[in-house]
Amino acid sequence: GGAGIVNGIPTFIALSLLAFGLIQPVQIFFVLFLSGYVTLLNAWSKSPIPGKGGDGENIILSMPSLPPQGHVPSLISNPLGFMLTNSATYKIWLRTGAIVGLVAPLLAIASYMVPQSLLVKALPFMPEGSLMRIFGIAAGGGNNIVAAKACAGPVFLICCQAISEGISRRVMVPLPLRILIPVAYNTVRLGLIWSWALSTTMSLGYVGRALAVANLVYWATNLFGFLLPTAVVRYMRAHFFCVEAEEVTLREGRESAAGLMS
Repeated sequence: GGAGIVNGIPTFIALSLLAFGLIQPVQIFFVLFLSGYVTLLNAWSKSPIPGKGGDGENIILSMPSLPPQGHVPSLISNPLGFMLTNSATYKIWLRTGAIVGLVAPLLAIASYMVPQSLLVKALPFMPEGSLMRIFGIAAGGGNNIVAAKACAGPVFLICCQAISEGISRRVMVPLPLRILIPVAYNTVRLGLIWSWALSTTMSLGYVGRALAVANLVYWATNLFGFLLPTAVVRYMRAHFFCVEAEEVTLREGRESAAGLMS
């Protein structure tokens, strides 16, 4: 029902950007490479360790995704912890990312793809020069395909990341491999956003430039302020506590720091 619709939105957006010719071949290559890489790692993780568990009943996998009992602990289904993911701050951060990284860039792409003559007719109260400075529309009545491509690249990677994360959850990819997906996509996306925000060869307009800078700040903060210091650590700890370790004893008061209570 609703989950299928939500999961279908990134696919629709990504295919639409491809259909309009806004995605560079190197961006498609990265998505294919990372998808293939994670697939190979996942296949390796499910292979038995040579010489271990050869009796057929206690086969030891290279990197199991679940504990030997086969159940799915809550920390595996939500490695960040329910207190964090249900917090108002976390939800606001996700909504901000959706607006800054997806909704606003899609509107910018639409404005860049619309011929200047139509925008002039739609906004007759604004001088043509002001439209060019504010919205970055192209001179000569055409569209600003260069700016549209610069804006479309990060959006395409966000959509592919959402698709990949959804698939990795459904097929139960081990947590250490699963967290690789957002880290890799966020890192590569920053390079595209850097070129988008600091380019001097395209007409972005004031609005487009501000949007690019906002994306640069948001995704840099997301990578260095959340993914690396918090998400990666919690994913690794969740995998160790729930899958690798047989029994773990924490020092008093360390439950929160370990991610078990937050």
